[in-house]
Amino acid sequence: MVQTPNENLEENLATLAQALEVNVIEFAHRLPTPRTNREKDVLVAPIRCSLRLSDMTSEEISDMFLMVQKVQCVMEKIHQASSSSIVVQDGKDAGQTIK
Repeated sequence: MVQTPNENLEENLATLAQALEVNVIEFAHRLPTPRTNREKDVLVAPIRCSLRLSDMTSEEISDMFLMVQKVQCVMEKIHQASSSSIVVQDGKDAGQTIK
């Protein structure tokens, strides 16, 4: 796992919960950055540009999906949801629009 300069990730997740209400989240560390792209959707993208999942290192994939899991918990609390859809659009034909 990549060590972050922020000692308390849980504190950052509390900030994330508040920030999700205003559209954009910017974490100042090397973990994947979550951003809202629709009212209840969150995009989690790696810091290093990777066009495809297969271009990412194992460490990057692990970090990204750990962040997805944390964001999922926060979003379910905010929206009082009991389930989530986690989607990976891996390539143009899968609906990927961001490069």
